[in-house]
Amino acid sequence: MFISKYIAMDNIDDGLIHLTDNNTINSKETRIQMIRKLMEQVLEDDNDDTFKESFSLVTDTIDNYESIDREMVTRLNSIFSNDLLKRENFDDIIKAISSGSTVVYFKSAQLFKVYKPLDVEQLLGGQLRTIYKQLNESFEVVPNDSKQKIVMLCDSSLENKIERIKKYIVNFMVKEGIIQFTDKDIVCYKGKEALEIIINDYYVDNQDEHDKVVQKLLKYITKEEKSSNIERYMGTAATYSEFDGIKMIQMPSGKELFATTYIEPLLTMVSNVNKCSGFKNQMNLNVTINNDNSVNSVNSVDNSINTTNITQNEDNIDISQFIEYILEETPTWYTPDKWILISTLYDKFVEITNSMLTRQKFSMYINTKLFIRKAQKVINNKKGRAVLLVKYDNIIT
Repeated sequence: MFISKYIAMDNIDDGLIHLTDNNTINSKETRIQMIRKLMEQVLEDDNDDTFKESFSLVTDTIDNYESIDREMVTRLNSIFSNDLLKRENFDDIIKAISSGSTVVYFKSAQLFKVYKPLDVEQLLGGQLRTIYKQLNESFEVVPNDSKQKIVMLCDSSLENKIERIKKYIVNFMVKEGIIQFTDKDIVCYKGKEALEIIINDYYVDNQDEHDKVVQKLLKYITKEEKSSNIERYMGTAATYSEFDGIKMIQMPSGKELFATTYIEPLLTMVSNVNKCSGFKNQMNLNVTINNDNSVNSVNSVDNSINTTNITQNEDNIDISQFIEYILEETPTWYTPDKWILISTLYDKFVEITNSMLTRQKFSMYINTKLFIRKAQKVINNKKGRAVLLVKYDNIIT
């Protein structure tokens, strides 16, 4: 391969990069920067898409390597006695979860900690009250096909409406037949970017059932609130995830409990369903979406069938408007095959559409339409989550 003429690298940590036969760069950071410059130079002179794709993979590897917090890695290894797994062990991590283990992902260090079932209460419970308070960017790993509690994210602007929303949730559950449900079954957290509502004492079998419950619940809240705007500020996404088929939920230690009475952090973890009842056993989740954009839902109380027509909501209209603008105006800031910070893309979206859609929902809706790849990047001296924009022909309207 062409790159082999320039680079001999067995390992980013240990290998040496030889720019010429007589010039060896010994600093690891310098070697990495030289690779970047070399690739940029080669790409300027080569139009082979396959070649560019190969270089892009190398760039992603370097970006990923540089984004790792080395101090956090050292700290975690000292705390957990090196009992941690790396991203390349992800298959083993999924197997552990399927066997009943609880997994925590330390994002800045890109390391996982696996708690076996017996360790969850005996070990993790205590650690959440102590060491986790000093560990930033720690996330609970919840596969879409696993049992989980209902969790909804709300825009922080709804903070003054939380108590009213909790009442709606209680009324909805009682109406659906879970007559013993009270507001004590609801836990609220205040995170850095959003409010988090967890229905804490009940679980669903998978993400599909989760979304069906939330869909019915949001429609009920919208009806009771007598305003369609509130649904725009509530959703089912868990901020984001770095892994396919996985939700990443911030650990309780990284959020502020939005309550008057204390509750053990371990009890609020989304995958901790040991002492919970199943939704499926108590309410009907038979909700199907037809091709004509209507929803058929079976009421579990009187067994009558209600059909509610769903029109295209304002969120989808805003997204469509944004995509149409890009295709028609081909703005200078939209450069195919180039990286752009998701925050920058979102700012353009708000500027063009005047939408009130949250950045989390925007990222979820626009995924696969304008980009399919994400990575941590430093662009214009600003570091953050970035996306690789697709060619105009590949934009999905």
